[in-house]
Amino acid sequence: MAIVPWTSTCSYPCTAGFVYRAEDGHLAGYFVQQESPGLDWTFNTDVTIPEKSAMAGFAVAKLDDTNNGTNAYVLFQNEDDDVEFLAYSDNTWKSSKTLKGADAGTDIACVTESIWNGTITMSSDYDMSRCYFLSGGQVREVLYDGTGWKELGNIPLS
Repeated sequence: MAIVPWTSTCSYPCTAGFVYRAEDGHLAGYFVQQESPGLDWTFNTDVTIPEKSAMAGFAVAKLDDTNNGTNAYVLFQNEDDDVEFLAYSDNTWKSSKTLKGADAGTDIACVTESIWNGTITMSSDYDMSRCYFLSGGQVREVLYDGTGWKELGNIPLS
């Protein structure tokens, strides 16, 4: 499961999406809003997530969006052990380039810029769009710059 901010500010109502693997194996999600019951969230995709796949997500504020929307991204490990990348755009999830070389069964973690109750707003810059996974027994750091992935190298474990 991954939690992805759906708004770039935390002013009421602050909305987030819980993205997860449904019982049928497809990517699914559920909206939650501050002090509101959950809202159904339907994806326009047939993306299948392997049963025990790691999953992570991040968001970046949409540039000049008066509705404070975000560009949302989800990563998961596919059956070939590559890390697959999905981007949410125009009300649909689109698959993009995969990141090769991940260790089988790796965890995945991503960073999203924080937002805080009306005082801190998410930026539309991609400088914090970093994700991490194991590759060759080392933690690999990658950065999404809005158009593609840059490998930043491995983080020493000792």
